[in-house]
Amino acid sequence: NSNYNEILNQMCEKKLREIFDNINIIKEWDLKSERYGGSWSNQYSGIYFYRSGWKKLRLAFEFLKPGLDGFIYGIKYCDDNEASKDLIIKKIQEKKGIRSTSNWYPWYDYVPDYQNFSTKFVEALYNGKLKEKIQGLVESNIKLLNELADNL
Repeated sequence: NSNYNEILNQMCEKKLREIFDNINIIKEWDLKSERYGGSWSNQYSGIYFYRSGWKKLRLAFEFLKPGLDGFIYGIKYCDDNEASKDLIIKKIQEKKGIRSTSNWYPWYDYVPDYQNFSTKFVEALYNGKLKEKIQGLVESNIKLLNELADNL
């Protein structure tokens, strides 16, 4: 029991890294990625994707709670300019509707079907379903991020 978080981290470091490194659209769009937050089982740990043209924006996948719970994806804003942030929020809500927002995320939502650590999450991690879900979420948000970046 005392090694629970370390076991989770080792499992996820291998499998999530494999998923995020092998998303087909990454090479096509020249996306770069950056891991943050230390251990995957830590609160606020995740990865974000960006392109050189997205100076203030990132597409992030993050665990909001410790123990791989609260798995979200969202548009992360990397600037202190509140006027730009308000514009981003407005444009996102026009395209995607109103969802959750925070100081770091002008928009985010839970990864459908896999928002919390469970047997279903582990199975999807190993059978490719989580990769398919993440691939689809990345693909569906690239166009929006390009549009938003062009308007900043």
